Amino acid sequence: MRIVAMHAAADGVELPGPPPPGSPGPLSLGDPAHLKGILSAAGFQDVTLEDSRIAVALGKDATLESAIHTAVQLGPAAGAFRELEAGVQQQVANALRSELEPYLTPEGVRLRSACWLVNARRA
Repeated sequence: MRIVAMHAAADGVELPGPPPPGSPGPLSLGDPAHLKGILSAAGFQDVTLEDSRIAVALGKDATLESAIHTAVQLGPAAGAFRELEAGVQQQVANALRSELEPYLTPEGVRLRSACWLVNARRA
């Protein structure tokens, strides 16, 4: 699955490479075997994972501008974005606008997401 905001930002921001497996971060628990291993090592047993995929809103309100603002304030590209010259920041914001606009609904910009619903019991 493509990360929409990252794809748009890549045109103007040098993005960091992927972190090594097991590194901390927002996507660090995506591998089910890795997550189960962490929980087992912490003393949990009967670990089950349920894949959950939902649409989540990006931004504080139902506007495209709010979604763009949020996209440049969060995630790996945020630090690099802040260091860009104003003209390049505007180019990245325009690219984000083009990428995010197809996802604009009456409830705001809604993007697909994935997470694990975890059940486990302490040994």
